[in-house]
Amino acid sequence: MIEKKKEDILKNQDSAEQFIFCKAACGRFEKDKKKQKIICSKALKETFINIPVGDDIIKYFLSDFNSEKFCAVAVKANYDDTKDDDYQCVETAKIIDKISEEKNGVWGLIEPAVFGIIFENKKEQQIEYNVNLVKESLEKTANKKVFAGAASFPTSDYNKEDIIKNALKALDHAILTDKRTALFNSVTLNISGDKYYEQNNIKKAKEEFKAALKLVPSDLNILNSLGVCYAIRNDYLKAHQLFKKITEKSLNHQMAAYNIGMANLMLNKKEDALKHFLILYNQNEDYLFESGFQIAKIYIEDKNFKKAKPYIDTIIRLKPEKSVCHRLAGNYYAGLEDIDNAINSYKKAVKYNPYDAASLSALGYLFDKKGENIEIAISFCKESAVNFPENGLYRYRLGKLYFKNKMLNKAFDEFIAASNAGYDSSEYINIIKKELNITPIKITA
Repeated sequence: MIEKKKEDILKNQDSAEQFIFCKAACGRFEKDKKKQKIICSKALKETFINIPVGDDIIKYFLSDFNSEKFCAVAVKANYDDTKDDDYQCVETAKIIDKISEEKNGVWGLIEPAVFGIIFENKKEQQIEYNVNLVKESLEKTANKKVFAGAASFPTSDYNKEDIIKNALKALDHAILTDKRTALFNSVTLNISGDKYYEQNNIKKAKEEFKAALKLVPSDLNILNSLGVCYAIRNDYLKAHQLFKKITEKSLNHQMAAYNIGMANLMLNKKEDALKHFLILYNQNEDYLFESGFQIAKIYIEDKNFKKAKPYIDTIIRLKPEKSVCHRLAGNYYAGLEDIDNAINSYKKAVKYNPYDAASLSALGYLFDKKGENIEIAISFCKESAVNFPENGLYRYRLGKLYFKNKMLNKAFDEFIAASNAGYDSSEYINIIKKELNITPIKITA
């Protein structure tokens, strides 16, 4: 006989993703392009035979100029859809070539449709002059909408060879501003860090935020972003230290105050976390939902259901379309053994998010517990396992349903997957081995 195993339906699955990140720009970044050879159009090559591309631009410049101060301008013009792209590219290049010749610079193609010019920069104020000169000349002569970003050397501890990459980052910055021009600075690096963060390249995001803090150490929002990067990579102690540093410098930085609570939660300092969330809930309406959600979650996990209820009501009132609110309500009713209301809440969660694996798995678990058609229960648990295959609990629940329905081969596969994901299923595995006469299989966990 198998000993009944406690399945904690109240346990939250996604706390690590709930740190709040202050973005300089949201939702406009594409995935990084794979490194590719920059190909000039035939028309461009015929007009400018020896045009340098990519990093060769800075190499050409450094071979011609012995300068310790210079700047690069990256420029992108929006082409007219009614005209030939090659023609417009060549026309743009002619204007840039003229500016470069007049200002004694070196120019080339940084990447497709993006040109770059490097100028000597003997005076600091020339940087802004140069970037505006390029932009305005193109707009006036070619009647195009132009974006331009500039970077200078020396800046911080960047090498001369970094100037083209920094100018491209400034171009990204420029695309987000009304003026359509930008000079490489801490905001540029913050935007670049956001870009890597959205692409889940946390290592590069951390590098950009650290570089931004070298330029402006007092920027607390960037410091918060760096803290979130550490939290996402499970270094909660380092994250907590950074969030605490922010709140020591600014008592009103509520984002960091919330993130301290989250860091405490992940460090298993639940009482400290609850204290932070309660203060935030009572003092700042902007964080009513976030702090209320965490307070309700903590109370539910501690089975303090009476205290949890007002906060659940609040978060559902504030954001009724959020599946996580209804999932948390499902946890609340499940904890009270109110299966019908729990099922209704999980159904609402799935209505707003059909891929909510936690709610789907809970529905399968509760349908079976209620004695409903086992095929329906299996369908819910199977869907959750498909949506979140690395979760051991979901695989374990599906395995139990297969086992109950005499589908031993499928049950065996799920229990192996659950064990490999760190959820002990050895009792069921051993029973099925005997039933099916299966030789021992190595479990990786």
